[in-house]
This record gives sequence, C-alpha cells and structure tokens, in this order.
Amino acid sequence: MKSLDSTIRAAIAGDATAWDELAREVASRAEAIARGHASLRARGLAQRPDDIADIVTACLERLARNEKRNLARYLEQREASESPPTFDAWLYRAVDYCIRDHLRHRFGRAPTEAERASGRALPNKRAVGSAASPIQDAGWHDSLAKQLGVTTRLTLGEVAAYLTQHLSESEARALRLHHAEERSFAEIAGALGLAEPRDAERLIRRVHARLRHHFARD
Repeated sequence: MKSLDSTIRAAIAGDATAWDELAREVASRAEAIARGHASLRARGLAQRPDDIADIVTACLERLARNEKRNLARYLEQREASESPPTFDAWLYRAVDYCIRDHLRHRFGRAPTEAERASGRALPNKRAVGSAASPIQDAGWHDSLAKQLGVTTRLTLGEVAAYLTQHLSESEARALRLHHAEERSFAEIAGALGLAEPRDAERLIRRVHARLRHHFARD
C-alpha cells in the first residue's frame, strides 16, 4: 500500500508516468469491482464490455477531475485516521457511485413503490392526449412499439409523452431517424455528429433500455 500511496502522491503532483501507472491499476481493479457488482449482475450488464468500459472510463475521469482532488482526499483520510481505509475499499465507493450514475443514464430513474401505487410514475391523461398524435403522425410508432413490446394505443401515448418530457433533442432525433426513416447507424452518426456508427447504435440501445425500464409492468 505504501508503494501505491507513493504513486498516488506522484500522480497528484503532476507526474504523468505515475498517473499512467495508477490509471492502469485503477482500471484493472475497477473492472473487477464492476463485474462483481450486484446491480450490474441483476441487469445482465456485468459481462457487457461496453457498459464495463463506460464505468471504468467514468471512474478514471472522476479521479482525474479537479487536479485529482478525490485522490488527495483519499490520502488525507489515510493520514488522519487510526484505521485508514484500504485503497480497494475506498475505490469500491468510487466505482459504486459511477455504476449508479451509469444506470441512471442508461435506464432513467426507476419509479418508487409509492409512485407506482399512486400512479405518479406514469403521465397523466392530459399529457397522454397531447403527446399521442405526434408519434402517430410521424409514422414510426409501430416500429418503436414492436421493439419495446408495446401494443396498446394508451401505452403508445404514454411512450410519446415520455419522449417529449425526458429525451434530449439528439436522443429523440436518433430514434426518429432509426424508426421513421430507417437510416443506418452510419447515417445516424453522421447526422448527429457522432464519431462512428457504433456510437449511434449505443445511443439508440441506451434509449430503448430506458424506455423498457420505465414502462415495465409487474
């Protein structure tokens, strides 16, 4: 641990070689933590390379932020405590935060039991009525419904309301290009200014996952 702490101190001080060494160590440990994390295993994401890579990258970015302030706080905790945390225990909390943030972005916030019981997890009738026509007029509701497993007119209205209220402009445009115009991932990436087709595919997959999670029925 003393050697690792020394590497952390050097990285905080601006030693690029030390940061590269630390980043490799953190990436390896963070990946192991993520693959064993209960929340990812429960959603079938623990063995998905893209999700694991996103979480590891987010963790490294978090540690590098603000001149590596989080790493400095870790060292402060070790120096101030009679029972200092191990690096793995401290890193677990950082990875856990990144996993929860990843799941929020991928699926959206899950409705609470109180919201489900009261019906507040779903759009009200006014929202459903006002947002139902655009999705039908666009001519892509059948394609979207098929992929989401949605069949009823009411549920389509709920989906339309959710799209209006919760999706960013780029997310909504990606769905429209994919479902209404049947554009390829390469074409969608070009239209949205994404680096490569894979980025467009991942964006659409994430939005689909959020919609399925939001409209899951017990």
